[in-house]
Amino acid sequence: VHDKIRIKVTQKDRKEGILPLKKFKRAIRIMEICGVVVFERLYTRELVKQLRRAQGEVLEQFLEGIEKDVSKTNSTWSEQRSPGRYELVNPLKSPFSDEEFIANGLLQPFMKRMLGSKRLEIDTHSSVTSLPHTPAQHWHRDAGFLFDYDQVQKQIPPHGMVVFMPLVKVSEEMGPTEFLAGSHIQCPSSENVERQLGKWVLQECDHTGEAISTPSSSGSAVVFDLRILHRGLANQTPKKRPLMYMAILKEWFVDHVNFNDKQTASF
Repeated sequence: VHDKIRIKVTQKDRKEGILPLKKFKRAIRIMEICGVVVFERLYTRELVKQLRRAQGEVLEQFLEGIEKDVSKTNSTWSEQRSPGRYELVNPLKSPFSDEEFIANGLLQPFMKRMLGSKRLEIDTHSSVTSLPHTPAQHWHRDAGFLFDYDQVQKQIPPHGMVVFMPLVKVSEEMGPTEFLAGSHIQCPSSENVERQLGKWVLQECDHTGEAISTPSSSGSAVVFDLRILHRGLANQTPKKRPLMYMAILKEWFVDHVNFNDKQTASF
């Protein structure tokens, strides 16, 4: 199952600046069924190198700051998502604002097709780092369903998608993100069943599939539906696990869950 959600992006694909139609259609189908797809090595090594260096500087400045004053842990630009796991808003300058990342030519057509709109907004533009020996995160959705299925009686297209870009090679031991396949698809409340996911017991639709982890090479793009259930796994290594986070939304949707202070004035 882990391999079936992956699309291999070749050097030829990057050079031509477009995904072949077969890969494009397969990515859409994977997303519709599973709610997550991994585009392997989507971004160039040079961009990853620049982002890793710049993100490392932002992280070190933050860690030094909270060591002096722990009250700065949660602010308008920083949030502790779980013990040892920090999300930091990116400064909107190069390389964070480089077009290859924020408007990637290989990824843009896919995002527009999945969201059903040519008018999209970048909402949260940040990084998430798991420090060494960080425990597993709780299961959560970055944003919930807009309507109760019992009211609308149908599956509604996503109102937002998230792009994760690992800045280092993320192995199983380093704590990749784990997703509950199909949990982005709603069902009547009568079809909810108990799902045992590790130590967690959750009420989820009967159609949900396996829990899928997404170990990835640096520069890959782990793209997922805003509504899918997921969590960061434990980082069991002595190394940091940094990744870029970018939420791309339909222009009318405002995320009131993650960061209340909007970045768009800086765009």
